[in-house]
Amino acid sequence: MDEKILHEVSASAKKILKDHNVSLKTGFLAEDPEADMMIKCSSAEAREYFVAVSELAFALTQFIKNRSVATFVASMPVSRAEFFQNLTYAQSHRLMLFTAMPAHAYFREILGYRNVDELMRDEGIKHLPASLAIALWELSKLTGIAPSMAYGLY
Repeated sequence: MDEKILHEVSASAKKILKDHNVSLKTGFLAEDPEADMMIKCSSAEAREYFVAVSELAFALTQFIKNRSVATFVASMPVSRAEFFQNLTYAQSHRLMLFTAMPAHAYFREILGYRNVDELMRDEGIKHLPASLAIALWELSKLTGIAPSMAYGLY
């Protein structure tokens, strides 16, 4: 392939990723979660919540491996609606991803299903702890993305 064409395609792809807040290093996760999520914290409580949910998102694979998702979620502070009022479009969508992925991991750990299909076939009532549930609900209103099984985020 021609070097010039390759350079143009690469530059175009990088611009698309940048326009959609996708990092070449970390994908949908922010390279600097503190700078990304803490821009407009309304309070110290909001900052504490955003730090906890960021920590969970960035280390989710380790929490899953150690079967400690539920333990960490139980230790997280509970958010309030006002925490989400001043988020940018990118922040609200990224935070929705930060809470939806751990919610799936939480249910998998607690309920023991092997895949999403098993979870979807289980029509029993499922309870998500407030530390994730309130954020998912508030962010679903902001983003227009359903608070459960939100695969539009990936």
